[in-house]
Amino acid sequence: RLKTLHSNGYASANHAIIEYRGENINVLNCHLSHPVRFVSRAFMPSDSSAYYFDLLNGADAHHREEARLLAEYMRNLEGPTILAGDFNDTPNSYVYHQFSASFQNAFATAGYGLGTTFGEWKLRQFLPTPLRPLALDYLRIDHIFCSNDFRIINAQVVPLDAFDHRPQIITLQLK
Repeated sequence: RLKTLHSNGYASANHAIIEYRGENINVLNCHLSHPVRFVSRAFMPSDSSAYYFDLLNGADAHHREEARLLAEYMRNLEGPTILAGDFNDTPNSYVYHQFSASFQNAFATAGYGLGTTFGEWKLRQFLPTPLRPLALDYLRIDHIFCSNDFRIINAQVVPLDAFDHRPQIITLQLK
């Protein structure tokens, strides 16, 4: 279990080494903190609007630091590496870039369409019953990254309605 200063009692990532055909493969999963996870504190009394800015900016800084530390950890691993998880950030973010700078993103490489993994489940909770069929996923915040030791053959988001996030299935080939 890998923890960061901002883990608050949970592991930011888990790391396992799996032996496959005589080669050790690093497999990591993560659930990075949400960039606005402290937003509930915003409802606490405050006499300064700067409090709210500092609150949100601090949560974002924690999120970025957590990603930076995990990406650095991964870059120091030897051998083929796969990282999958809930990054709580989109492909145009600083957090995504921490990983895409050194690792391949499976969906970006071999997926089709938007690859959205989150949103519909939450939207349905707030929409009146007749409008619920209009809800759809609108964010791709779950990602799978792998080292260049792999060829990404296929990546798809599975339309499974059992959870608030949609799973991805990827097919890799070890080079």
